[in-house]
Amino acid sequence: LQLMPIGSKFRFFIPPHLGYGNRQVSAQIGANSTLIFDVELIKF
Repeated sequence: LQLMPIGSKFRFFIPPHLGYGNRQVSAQIGANSTLIFDVELIKF
């Protein structure tokens, strides 16, 4: 996040081994899921 300029938008892909791994978290997040986050830096 430190490299993001204010107002920028980034998409982060978190592989399963850095996320929840082989655990089923919910009906929406299954085991071994890649997590995807859309982040907009509004203010730092």
